[in-house]
Amino acid sequence: MNTNSVEQLNIKEKGLNLYKTYKFLEKFSTEALSKSINEFWEVGIDLKLINISKNQNIFSSGSEYFVTRIKLSKQDQFVIKLSKETVQILLDSTLGYNPEFNFENITELEAKILTSFNNLIYTNFSNNLYSKEEVAYFESEGETTNNECNFTFYLKDLSETPAKILISLPEKYLKSEEVALANNMFGIDDFPNAKANVNLFLGTTTLPLTDIKNIEKEDIIVLENSNINKMLLKFENNEMGFKVSPDPSLIISFDNNNEDKNMSSAENIWDNIQVEISAEFENVKISLGEIKQISEGLVLDIGSIYENKVYLKVENKPVAEGELVIINDRYGVKVNKIINDDKDVSTTENIEEQVMEEPQEIQQNIEESSELQQDVSSENSDEFDYKDFDVDDENI
Repeated sequence: MNTNSVEQLNIKEKGLNLYKTYKFLEKFSTEALSKSINEFWEVGIDLKLINISKNQNIFSSGSEYFVTRIKLSKQDQFVIKLSKETVQILLDSTLGYNPEFNFENITELEAKILTSFNNLIYTNFSNNLYSKEEVAYFESEGETTNNECNFTFYLKDLSETPAKILISLPEKYLKSEEVALANNMFGIDDFPNAKANVNLFLGTTTLPLTDIKNIEKEDIIVLENSNINKMLLKFENNEMGFKVSPDPSLIISFDNNNEDKNMSSAENIWDNIQVEISAEFENVKISLGEIKQISEGLVLDIGSIYENKVYLKVENKPVAEGELVIINDRYGVKVNKIINDDKDVSTTENIEEQVMEEPQEIQQNIEESSELQQDVSSENSDEFDYKDFDVDDENI
């Protein structure tokens, strides 16, 4: 057996042992937290452990927390953090729903209730923790580390904004074991066949706003900024271009007259605003093995994906859906459905009535609105609204 084979076996064995340890920690921590909630609040809440990490908890951002710190020794602490969304859910079960709840206005009674609950969490967790005397002995023998262990739980399906409970403690206090695994468990060798949700982008083109408003079924939108031999994949926070073999069955003859059937003469300069429209497949699943091939620069066969729906989007909002076609050396989308079908008759009138000082500022506003879309309330529709392009008339 060569050195590389031995190294691969060692890595596989380490990964398997780590997985066994994780399953133990998942089981004991979920049971301890569920028991705490059931005993204290007398309600059943579905919990999901989504992360165990060392030293830094990447899931802690984006929320306010009610924090309880319990001393394990002079320098060590057991820390419990309840997100604002979690606190609202738990207090609702005893004190009634308060939509105006805010940590700045928390009452003494509410604070005492939450602190008592956090103390119970610690009590149930402590059944699987070493004592400070045991830890001191391990430290004297040089058998401990200075790592911090972080647990992140989600309260499932109870809030549009994730309700989180974070628990942090020094790793040296944890009694970690390896659990026996079933014979049919998911193995390292299965990873290449595991599926992942990804977004596949085909390309973009730029059209006047009036043409986008007048898109109809059977129209064909040619993506000028596309290449039939390439696509763009987005997977989690990663983005990479990859090569594909175009499917000849997607090639269609294209009459230039067809391109002009939606092109109506703009009634005013605002309908001539040039807007970028992009095309992407609906969320698709491809194997991790295929993603690896993409990272290695290999040509990927995605024939099974070609029949998926393609969405045309403006400002990341869908305006139409259709099917993929090939026009010469460009991708195109043959429209099958208009998503924003109930167009507001007053939209055009509103655009006509409003003016800006410089056309360059219009494009700036369009770009800025794309960044702001991530912060809007979940109550807002995801469909593209032509009023997004309304302009301010204060300077008329």
